[in-house]
Amino acid sequence: MADRHVILALITDLGVRDPALAQFKAGVLALAHNFEFVDITHDIKPRDLLEAAFTLDRVYRDFPIRRTAFIVLVESLLGAPRRPLLATSMDYYYFAPDNGVLSFAYEHDDVSNVYHITAEHMITSPCGSLSAHRDVYASAVGWWVKGLDPTNFGDTVNDHVRVTLPKAQRTSPKEVKGIVLAVQRHGGLVTNISENDINAVRAELGPQVPFRAVLGDNSIPLLSGWAEGAPECVALYGPSGYVEIISAKGDASKTLSAKRGDAVAITFG
Repeated sequence: MADRHVILALITDLGVRDPALAQFKAGVLALAHNFEFVDITHDIKPRDLLEAAFTLDRVYRDFPIRRTAFIVLVESLLGAPRRPLLATSMDYYYFAPDNGVLSFAYEHDDVSNVYHITAEHMITSPCGSLSAHRDVYASAVGWWVKGLDPTNFGDTVNDHVRVTLPKAQRTSPKEVKGIVLAVQRHGGLVTNISENDINAVRAELGPQVPFRAVLGDNSIPLLSGWAEGAPECVALYGPSGYVEIISAKGDASKTLSAKRGDAVAITFG
Protein backbone atom coordinates (compact mmCIF):
# COMPACT_ATOMS: atom_id res chain seq x y z
CA MET A 1 0.00 0.00 0.00
CA ALA A 2 2.93 2.35 0.64
CA ASP A 3 3.44 3.03 -3.07
CA ARG A 4 -0.23 3.79 -3.73
CA HIS A 5 -1.96 7.13 -3.54
CA VAL A 6 -4.62 6.82 -0.84
CA ILE A 7 -7.62 8.86 0.26
CA LEU A 8 -8.39 10.04 3.78
CA ALA A 9 -12.09 10.87 3.93
CA LEU A 10 -13.05 12.96 6.96
CA ILE A 11 -16.32 13.23 8.88
CA THR A 12 -16.11 15.37 12.01
CA ASP A 13 -17.96 17.81 14.22
CA LEU A 14 -14.81 19.93 14.58
CA GLY A 15 -15.91 22.72 12.25
CA VAL A 16 -13.31 25.05 10.74
CA ARG A 17 -13.34 27.89 13.27
CA ASP A 18 -11.12 26.20 15.86
CA PRO A 19 -7.66 24.70 15.16
CA ALA A 20 -8.54 21.09 15.99
CA LEU A 21 -9.07 20.04 12.38
CA ALA A 22 -5.87 21.73 11.23
CA GLN A 23 -3.97 20.05 14.08
CA PHE A 24 -5.21 16.63 12.96
CA LYS A 25 -4.24 17.28 9.35
CA ALA A 26 -0.84 18.64 10.36
CA GLY A 27 -0.22 15.52 12.42
CA VAL A 28 -0.84 13.30 9.40
CA LEU A 29 1.26 15.49 7.12
CA ALA A 30 4.16 15.31 9.56
CA LEU A 31 4.32 11.54 9.07
CA ALA A 32 3.18 10.71 5.57
CA HIS A 33 2.70 11.81 1.99
CA ASN A 34 1.18 10.35 -1.16
CA PHE A 35 -2.38 10.87 0.04
CA GLU A 36 -5.15 13.41 -0.19
CA PHE A 37 -7.75 14.60 2.28
CA VAL A 38 -11.39 14.56 1.23
CA ASP A 39 -13.51 16.66 3.58
CA ILE A 40 -16.89 14.94 3.55
CA THR A 41 -18.18 17.27 6.25
CA HIS A 42 -17.02 18.98 9.42
CA ASP A 43 -20.50 20.30 10.20
CA ILE A 44 -21.90 17.30 12.06
CA LYS A 45 -23.98 18.61 14.95
CA PRO A 46 -21.68 18.48 18.02
CA ARG A 47 -21.67 15.01 19.60
CA ASP A 48 -24.38 13.75 17.23
CA LEU A 49 -23.28 10.15 16.68
CA LEU A 50 -26.33 9.14 14.62
CA GLU A 51 -25.85 11.98 12.14
CA ALA A 52 -22.20 11.07 11.72
CA ALA A 53 -22.95 7.35 11.37
CA PHE A 54 -25.67 7.93 8.76
CA THR A 55 -23.48 10.37 6.83
CA LEU A 56 -20.79 7.71 6.59
CA ASP A 57 -23.33 5.12 5.44
CA ARG A 58 -24.55 7.41 2.67
CA VAL A 59 -21.13 8.08 1.15
CA TYR A 60 -18.69 5.25 1.75
CA ARG A 61 -19.66 3.23 -1.34
CA ASP A 62 -18.72 6.15 -3.58
CA PHE A 63 -15.01 5.96 -2.72
CA PRO A 64 -12.30 3.78 -4.32
CA ILE A 65 -12.05 0.41 -2.63
CA ARG A 66 -8.82 -0.64 -0.87
CA ARG A 67 -7.51 2.93 -1.17
CA THR A 68 -9.80 4.81 1.22
CA ALA A 69 -9.73 5.26 4.96
CA PHE A 70 -12.65 7.01 6.65
CA ILE A 71 -11.82 9.02 9.75
CA VAL A 72 -14.89 9.77 11.86
CA LEU A 73 -13.97 12.15 14.67
CA VAL A 74 -17.18 12.63 16.63
CA GLU A 75 -17.23 11.99 20.38
CA SER A 76 -20.38 11.64 22.46
CA LEU A 77 -18.80 13.46 25.44
CA LEU A 78 -16.37 16.32 25.04
CA GLY A 79 -13.19 15.61 26.98
CA ALA A 80 -14.07 11.94 27.55
CA PRO A 81 -12.76 10.14 24.46
CA ARG A 82 -13.53 6.46 23.98
CA ARG A 83 -10.84 3.98 22.97
CA PRO A 84 -9.58 4.62 19.42
CA LEU A 85 -10.35 1.93 16.84
CA LEU A 86 -9.28 0.86 13.40
CA ALA A 87 -11.93 -1.28 11.71
CA THR A 88 -11.28 -3.07 8.43
CA SER A 89 -13.51 -4.65 5.82
CA MET A 90 -12.70 -6.25 2.50
CA ASP A 91 -12.88 -2.84 0.82
CA TYR A 92 -12.38 -0.02 3.36
CA TYR A 93 -10.69 1.14 6.56
CA TYR A 94 -12.30 3.11 9.38
CA PHE A 95 -10.70 5.12 12.19
CA ALA A 96 -13.11 6.22 14.92
CA PRO A 97 -13.74 6.26 18.66
CA ASP A 98 -15.49 3.23 20.13
CA ASN A 99 -18.82 4.95 20.73
CA GLY A 100 -21.10 3.37 18.13
CA VAL A 101 -20.41 5.88 15.37
CA LEU A 102 -19.36 3.00 13.07
CA SER A 103 -22.58 1.04 13.64
CA PHE A 104 -23.84 1.42 10.05
CA ALA A 105 -20.43 0.31 8.76
CA TYR A 106 -20.48 -2.74 11.02
CA GLU A 107 -23.87 -3.68 9.60
CA HIS A 108 -23.57 -2.80 5.93
CA ASP A 109 -19.89 -3.17 5.06
CA ASP A 110 -19.20 -6.55 6.64
CA VAL A 111 -16.36 -5.35 8.86
CA SER A 112 -14.09 -8.31 9.55
CA ASN A 113 -11.63 -6.99 12.15
CA VAL A 114 -11.62 -4.23 14.75
CA TYR A 115 -8.33 -3.20 16.39
CA HIS A 116 -7.85 -1.14 19.53
CA ILE A 117 -5.13 1.35 18.63
CA THR A 118 -2.57 0.93 21.40
CA ALA A 119 0.80 0.62 19.66
CA GLU A 120 3.19 2.90 21.57
CA HIS A 121 4.72 4.53 18.51
CA MET A 122 1.26 5.72 17.44
CA ILE A 123 0.40 7.63 20.58
CA THR A 124 2.08 10.84 21.65
CA SER A 125 2.47 10.90 25.42
CA PRO A 126 1.10 12.51 27.40
CA CYS A 127 -2.12 12.67 25.39
CA GLY A 128 -4.69 15.03 26.84
CA SER A 129 -8.39 14.28 26.58
CA LEU A 130 -8.86 17.19 24.16
CA SER A 131 -5.97 16.28 21.84
CA ALA A 132 -6.73 12.68 20.84
CA HIS A 133 -7.47 13.85 17.29
CA ARG A 134 -3.87 15.08 17.02
CA ASP A 135 -1.93 12.73 19.30
CA VAL A 136 -3.66 9.44 18.52
CA TYR A 137 -5.71 9.55 15.33
CA ALA A 138 -3.34 11.69 13.26
CA SER A 139 -0.41 9.46 14.18
CA ALA A 140 -2.32 6.23 13.52
CA VAL A 141 -3.63 7.47 10.19
CA GLY A 142 -0.16 8.62 9.17
CA TRP A 143 1.27 5.17 9.86
CA TRP A 144 -1.57 3.58 7.87
CA VAL A 145 -0.73 5.82 4.91
CA LYS A 146 2.90 4.71 5.21
CA GLY A 147 1.73 1.13 4.76
CA LEU A 148 1.71 -0.31 8.27
CA ASP A 149 -0.46 -3.42 8.40
CA PRO A 150 -3.59 -3.10 10.59
CA THR A 151 -2.47 -6.09 12.67
CA ASN A 152 0.34 -3.89 14.03
CA PHE A 153 -1.99 -1.26 15.44
CA GLY A 154 -3.05 -3.22 18.52
CA ASP A 155 -5.09 -6.17 19.69
CA THR A 156 -8.36 -7.14 18.05
CA VAL A 157 -11.51 -6.50 20.08
CA ASN A 158 -14.94 -8.11 19.92
CA ASP A 159 -16.77 -5.94 22.43
CA HIS A 160 -16.80 -2.75 20.35
CA VAL A 161 -19.89 -0.59 20.78
CA ARG A 162 -22.78 -1.08 18.38
CA VAL A 163 -25.91 1.00 18.74
CA THR A 164 -29.41 0.05 17.67
CA LEU A 165 -30.09 1.72 14.35
CA PRO A 166 -33.54 2.90 13.24
CA LYS A 167 -34.61 0.61 10.41
CA ALA A 168 -37.50 0.75 7.98
CA GLN A 169 -40.19 -1.80 8.79
CA ARG A 170 -42.77 -3.60 6.64
CA THR A 171 -45.83 -2.87 8.77
CA SER A 172 -48.47 -4.29 6.42
CA PRO A 173 -48.63 -5.86 2.95
CA LYS A 174 -49.00 -2.38 1.46
CA GLU A 175 -46.92 -0.20 3.77
CA VAL A 176 -43.31 0.39 4.75
CA LYS A 177 -42.63 2.74 7.65
CA GLY A 178 -39.45 4.62 8.48
CA ILE A 179 -38.28 7.97 9.77
CA VAL A 180 -36.46 11.09 8.64
CA LEU A 181 -32.81 10.48 9.52
CA ALA A 182 -31.26 13.66 8.15
CA VAL A 183 -32.26 17.16 7.12
CA GLN A 184 -29.97 18.49 4.42
CA ARG A 185 -28.70 22.04 4.15
CA HIS A 186 -31.26 22.93 1.48
CA GLY A 187 -34.07 21.41 3.53
CA GLY A 188 -34.31 18.03 1.84
CA LEU A 189 -35.43 15.19 4.10
CA VAL A 190 -33.43 11.96 3.90
CA THR A 191 -35.31 8.91 5.17
CA ASN A 192 -34.09 5.48 6.21
CA ILE A 193 -36.36 3.82 3.63
CA SER A 194 -34.27 2.45 0.80
CA GLU A 195 -35.02 1.63 -2.81
CA ASN A 196 -34.42 -2.02 -1.88
CA ASP A 197 -37.15 -1.81 0.78
CA ILE A 198 -39.58 -0.54 -1.83
CA ASN A 199 -38.53 -2.98 -4.54
CA ALA A 200 -39.12 -5.90 -2.17
CA VAL A 201 -42.78 -4.86 -1.85
CA ARG A 202 -43.14 -4.17 -5.56
CA ALA A 203 -41.82 -7.65 -6.31
CA GLU A 204 -44.84 -9.03 -4.45
CA LEU A 205 -47.52 -6.56 -5.52
CA GLY A 206 -46.34 -5.99 -9.08
CA PRO A 207 -44.25 -3.21 -10.63
CA GLN A 208 -47.32 -1.27 -11.80
CA VAL A 209 -48.77 -0.72 -8.33
CA PRO A 210 -48.56 3.02 -7.53
CA PHE A 211 -46.91 4.14 -4.32
CA ARG A 212 -46.45 7.40 -2.43
CA ALA A 213 -44.64 8.79 0.56
CA VAL A 214 -46.73 9.95 3.50
CA LEU A 215 -45.38 12.38 6.08
CA GLY A 216 -47.89 13.65 8.61
CA ASP A 217 -50.97 14.75 6.65
CA ASN A 218 -48.97 15.13 3.45
CA SER A 219 -49.14 12.65 0.58
CA ILE A 220 -46.07 13.04 -1.61
CA PRO A 221 -45.56 11.39 -5.01
CA LEU A 222 -42.40 9.34 -5.47
CA LEU A 223 -41.00 10.29 -8.87
CA SER A 224 -37.96 9.45 -10.95
CA GLY A 225 -37.00 13.14 -11.03
CA TRP A 226 -38.31 16.65 -10.59
CA ALA A 227 -39.79 18.40 -13.61
CA GLU A 228 -41.75 21.58 -14.30
CA GLY A 229 -45.33 21.13 -13.19
CA ALA A 230 -44.43 18.70 -10.41
CA PRO A 231 -45.89 19.31 -6.92
CA GLU A 232 -43.94 21.56 -4.58
CA CYS A 233 -42.61 18.55 -2.69
CA VAL A 234 -41.69 15.23 -4.27
CA ALA A 235 -39.96 12.08 -3.11
CA LEU A 236 -36.97 10.73 -5.03
CA TYR A 237 -34.34 8.06 -4.66
CA GLY A 238 -31.27 9.93 -3.49
CA PRO A 239 -27.70 9.20 -4.59
CA SER A 240 -27.28 6.72 -1.72
CA GLY A 241 -30.45 4.80 -2.53
CA TYR A 242 -32.55 6.21 0.31
CA VAL A 243 -35.86 7.98 -0.29
CA GLU A 244 -35.45 11.74 -0.05
CA ILE A 245 -38.23 14.31 0.07
CA ILE A 246 -37.31 17.59 -1.59
CA SER A 247 -38.73 20.90 -2.62
CA ALA A 248 -36.95 21.87 -5.82
CA LYS A 249 -37.65 25.59 -5.34
CA GLY A 250 -37.84 25.76 -1.55
CA ASP A 251 -37.20 24.04 1.76
CA ALA A 252 -39.08 20.77 2.23
CA SER A 253 -38.46 20.71 5.98
CA LYS A 254 -40.19 24.08 6.35
CA THR A 255 -42.91 23.40 3.80
CA LEU A 256 -43.83 20.13 5.55
CA SER A 257 -42.95 21.31 9.09
CA ALA A 258 -40.71 18.22 9.35
CA LYS A 259 -37.61 17.40 11.34
CA ARG A 260 -35.31 14.48 12.00
CA GLY A 261 -37.11 11.63 13.73
CA ASP A 262 -40.49 12.30 12.13
CA ALA A 263 -42.35 9.23 10.87
CA VAL A 264 -42.52 8.56 7.13
CA ALA A 265 -44.41 5.81 5.31
CA ILE A 266 -44.45 4.46 1.77
CA THR A 267 -47.95 3.28 0.90
CA PHE A 268 -48.82 1.11 -2.10
CA GLY A 269 -52.02 0.91 -4.11
